[in-house]
Amino acid sequence: MSTPSEDVPKEGEEEPKEETNELASEFNFFDLFDGMEHENDKDPSRIANKSDMISLIKFIGGFEKWNELNEDCRMAVVKFLEYKDRCKLGICSKRDYETVKSTPLDVYKISIYDNEKYHYSFREEDFDNVVVEVQLHHDFNSGKRFELIFSQLGEDTQIQWYQYIPKQRPKNRSLVLKSCNYYEEAVKFAEKWMKKCNFELKDIKIEMKNYPMDKSKIKSLPKCKCIRIGSDDVETFRWWLQKVPNQLKDVELVALDADREVFTIPSDLLNAPQIMQTSDFYFWCRAEFSDEQLLNLKASSLSFDCVNITDGGINEYIKRWINGKGVPKFKRALLWGNKARDYAELTRGLEYRQWDAAFEEEAAGFCGDFERVCGRGNCVQIYSKIDPYESLTLNVSNPIMSPSEEVPKEGEEEPKEETNELASEFNFFDLFDGMEHENDKVPSRIANKSDMISLIKFIGGFEKWNELNEDCRLAVVKFLEYKDRCKLGICSKRDYETVKSTPLDVYKISIYDNEKYHYSFRKEDFDNVVVELQLHHDYNSCKQYQLIFSQLGEDTQIQWYKNRSLVLKSCNYYKEAVKFAEKWMKKCNFELKDIKIEMKNYPMDKSKIKSLPKCKFIRIGSDDVETFRWWLQKVPNQMKYVKLFALDADREMFTIPSNLLNAPQIMETLEFDIWCRADFSDEQFLNLKANTLGFRCVNITDQGINMYIKKWVNGNGVPDFKNAILRTNEARDINKMIRGLECRQWQGDFENEEPYFCRYFYNLYEPERCVQIYSKVDPYESLTLGVASDWDIKIEMKNYPMDKSKIKSLPKCKCIRIGSDDVETFRWWLQKVPNQLKDVELVALDADREVFTIPSDLLNAPQVT
Repeated sequence: MSTPSEDVPKEGEEEPKEETNELASEFNFFDLFDGMEHENDKDPSRIANKSDMISLIKFIGGFEKWNELNEDCRMAVVKFLEYKDRCKLGICSKRDYETVKSTPLDVYKISIYDNEKYHYSFREEDFDNVVVEVQLHHDFNSGKRFELIFSQLGEDTQIQWYQYIPKQRPKNRSLVLKSCNYYEEAVKFAEKWMKKCNFELKDIKIEMKNYPMDKSKIKSLPKCKCIRIGSDDVETFRWWLQKVPNQLKDVELVALDADREVFTIPSDLLNAPQIMQTSDFYFWCRAEFSDEQLLNLKASSLSFDCVNITDGGINEYIKRWINGKGVPKFKRALLWGNKARDYAELTRGLEYRQWDAAFEEEAAGFCGDFERVCGRGNCVQIYSKIDPYESLTLNVSNPIMSPSEEVPKEGEEEPKEETNELASEFNFFDLFDGMEHENDKVPSRIANKSDMISLIKFIGGFEKWNELNEDCRLAVVKFLEYKDRCKLGICSKRDYETVKSTPLDVYKISIYDNEKYHYSFRKEDFDNVVVELQLHHDYNSCKQYQLIFSQLGEDTQIQWYKNRSLVLKSCNYYKEAVKFAEKWMKKCNFELKDIKIEMKNYPMDKSKIKSLPKCKFIRIGSDDVETFRWWLQKVPNQMKYVKLFALDADREMFTIPSNLLNAPQIMETLEFDIWCRADFSDEQFLNLKANTLGFRCVNITDQGINMYIKKWVNGNGVPDFKNAILRTNEARDINKMIRGLECRQWQGDFENEEPYFCRYFYNLYEPERCVQIYSKVDPYESLTLGVASDWDIKIEMKNYPMDKSKIKSLPKCKCIRIGSDDVETFRWWLQKVPNQLKDVELVALDADREVFTIPSDLLNAPQVT
């Protein structure tokens, strides 16, 4: 069950209205096209009435002598008009029409493509057509864009579009141009719009098999920065590249129907400056780059199916990056190809670190993200010789290179130890800022003259600061940044008390003890507690820092970046971390907005937290139900986001009981995610207020899900519902879930109509079966119900590297699907899973399934029988 979609209109739309070719007047179709989208008038070629003229004069500032202005002045005014207002001005007089026509319009992007056959909202069957999209503003979501569909209707051209009218359903509208070819009219229309902006659009997308280059009016596109061309003809690519500037931001060349494993862009075309000098390019076909061309590319991000690039060329490309002679701000290079690569040659002369178990534990987040985006082969980390905190990842099975700043180079200097001199009146907690901002090793010093002048200047130069009453002083301190508060706090004892009494804005505090490895501080893993303080809601504001508390004999060591540390004598690191975090909560009167706690043994009995009255987001990780209960009791009833998850406990077994789930902090929250079993009843499920939720369900029935959907269908569901992800290992009956509902199966036609939405949904949720369910309140809203297969593991690979695999067993696997053309691969995987399984699927990939046979001895395995 997932996000309602407005992309899929309900069946039974009214037939589009046909309009005659009355637009062939002086103020023709191209100049008054705005009427299609914005105006209700059926004949937009009329003469402007008094109301139009008053509206326009008011808009342009009420020029009484508009007609006496010279043409340059008139054009300067028209330049700032929106397209709709230009159209109104253009029908006031012939001179106004000429002024409007002569003033270039800002057009950001034009797209033309003929490879989208199906437009369900206009016709039920597929039909040949050309789509033209005109985007006037760089922001796609600004609404300043329109789309037309050109198709042949006998000897005429039919043009179809949506008309959007406020507070009404969009209407399908159309007009007919007599005795003309739809393909030529579409191109003519697109080029007319290019002419409107003096061909100065910034972005162009052309995906057409037969663009009529011989009849084109395009001489150049001098300000184009991004271009995407789809064609099966090399000369078409060449023609378009000659129209754009040498230096581009982004170039995409795509083979349409040609075999992308065969179709090749030749080396001479690749030598064009539009490719060699672009910042970013992507080719969906083979590209005949030489090693020399690869080394001279200026792109920081590139992708293509390579033909002639050698292992030595890739090796040299990496060496240049290592030595600081590569492409500035390099991001990634995806070099596709079927030929085997020589790993030794690729890494010859390079210092690198293999992605072994230790590395993956250190950089778990980065490795996971990399694998999800780029896939996984034999990965190594290669370090820059210029910046020790920059490294590049080489993925050998799918040659991808991507710089990473998350993994620092080995051999960092040992952290400097500082003494516990902070135990003064202005103690560690009050002047912790010294760790990050100050150069003084003892931040508890008395303020010097420079500090005082700086501070007085910041607060506006109050000469009688010390004569102000406490309320006034507090009002001033309230607007000081934390660093400036620290400076003020060391000026005098009274200033210290003022600073201490003024609540600080703290947005978020995080505490977690489940991150054992901090490679930049120690090479081996160690027990620690991490405390993160974020003063501003924007994480990228840099108003945040992170401390790592650990035990050093009988003392507590605190470390932070720039490889620094201090030692607190004779105390326990776990207690000191919690004490520090709660001290910062106290600094903001416990009014932080967001909290994240992932700790096995939070000392609740010694905590100073009574409530967190303004908290809106909470994330708790624990293996104890009472810990969840304790934290939920500290926050308000109505939350924006709640996340509860088991740490080390088995998430298939650990269960949050129904009575805890009945807490208002869960029942009334806008969004929650529970990473373990949650014992919701059907009644609780139906009463949830969350528009986004996820949990592993225990007692939710198919009938309960059916009732939840029916409430949404009838307009009684959760407002602004987005998605509900109910995880379970139990078999589900989709027929019970959709009983009594009007729905449409995701098969054949639907997937052809909405390919992008379907592909996105499949990639995100991997459902086995989907249906689209329509709202009875808004016919343009629908909900997708997807029932996923409950595979614990799914492998479909021709050559899984079993000899290098680290898998010994998968002891809790219940469902397995293996795709291969090798019997021994099936045998190997079945040996890794328990004897008793819920579901087994063995699939031949490319082998002839009429011939490929699984032998009797393998079928005798307990995992099958």
